Amino acid sequence: MDRAKNSADEDAVIFKCSKKHPCQGIVLQEINFTREGGGDTKAICNNVELTYTGTVIPRCPKNIVQINEHLERMITTD
Repeated sequence: MDRAKNSADEDAVIFKCSKKHPCQGIVLQEINFTREGGGDTKAICNNVELTYTGTVIPRCPKNIVQINEHLERMITTD
């Protein structure tokens, strides 16, 4: 994706993937979403493993639950 766009919604990037089959291998590249009329956008990211290249706005929030689930998968697959 190589985009600079306006979004009518606050949620500009949404990944709602399952725990059993997480989204993998996704690359977000040079994305800059702004809200129509100004303001910040946000990303909703559930069970997704992705890579950023260049400027990507908004980015997925990092939270302890996602990090712990990733670490748990790493430990159980070793």
